[in-house]
Amino acid sequence: MIVFYLTAVGVILAYLMLTIKKFNKIPVSISDTYYMWKSVGYSWLFTATMWITGLAILIYWITEASLYKCQFLAFLSISGMLFVGGACMFKETLTRGVHFTSASIWAASALLFFIVNKLYDPILVGLVFGIVGWILNKCKNLTFWAEIACVVMMIIGIGIL
Repeated sequence: MIVFYLTAVGVILAYLMLTIKKFNKIPVSISDTYYMWKSVGYSWLFTATMWITGLAILIYWITEASLYKCQFLAFLSISGMLFVGGACMFKETLTRGVHFTSASIWAASALLFFIVNKLYDPILVGLVFGIVGWILNKCKNLTFWAEIACVVMMIIGIGIL
């Protein structure tokens, strides 16, 4: 099962690092990377990353969370992630609502899972990581750093299950 966790972590981290290196900047948001890659002909990369990461982490999280309360929150969270990947064009009227609702479900469900199960360390680590990144980035791209805080929270939290 650990291979699923490592795959998910590796894919999302590689995608973010590759994006920052390729475009030589911190994006406005993780979702905005869809449009960055679209500009060079790789619009599918964001969706592929969200789906591969989401499905791999879902397998691991559901399996490892079987002893924890509110296991459905793990499924709900990753479902939100998968819908974010599917409704990647958040600047379009048709997919905007689905994208933002899915992103909110993704983050809120993960946060609730950790709170309900009294796993506060991943939340704290995620918050510190996001705040430090934002400050080091001269208080720019708040949305990106808030999303990074959620991703770090999930990586740490799911890893300690």
